[in-house]
Amino acid sequence: DALPISHLLTIGFGVMFIIEGYKFTVLTWESTLPVSKMPAGVQYLIIPITGILTVLYGLIWLLGWKEEEEEV
Repeated sequence: DALPISHLLTIGFGVMFIIEGYKFTVLTWESTLPVSKMPAGVQYLIIPITGILTVLYGLIWLLGWKEEEEEV
């Protein structure tokens, strides 16, 4: 059984990914990728998306919405 502190740390890292990933995406959005001509920030969108998923994962375990699996 994991301590709640581990879930809080997971949520904290997720929030950090969201904030810093958003900042980095916005910072690089104005430049374009040479071949595709897409904004460079597109390749960094995965960072805040990962942060959102990490926060959701931490909340699910912290609030007990998912039952822990039994060891066999």
